[in-house]
Amino acid sequence: MLPNGLTGPVNFNPQMLPRDWPEEFFTGLNLLRDTLSREVEAGCRPVIAWYLAQAVCCARRIFGDPRLAVHSEVRVPSVPIPDVGLVGGTLDFLTADVKGVAPMRIFHVFPVAYSARILHGRGRRATRKHQ
Repeated sequence: MLPNGLTGPVNFNPQMLPRDWPEEFFTGLNLLRDTLSREVEAGCRPVIAWYLAQAVCCARRIFGDPRLAVHSEVRVPSVPIPDVGLVGGTLDFLTADVKGVAPMRIFHVFPVAYSARILHGRGRRATRKHQ
């Protein structure tokens, strides 16, 4: 799964994979793999992010760390890696805790986001009954 049409083997040990992954993981994975072109890097990232999201969800449960998250496009300073050399730049993905104390699942909806949709005829009023 490399950009520019390059391919290669993916080696993994199936006995090491969790057996209790939710069915929706495979539904989403199949959807991404069936619909996204992976000829360029941008087409590969959603598939990788899907795996990482599942891994972080499992890690939160295992380690009791509700602030663990997948971050994307994180700049890191150059560091020497033995037998590789100097590596640095922007990481596509990084798993780390998020600063703060608020629960990660809270989603705030601001009324202004809906008022603009109603004014331009693209939204539905909550009080109106829909057919």
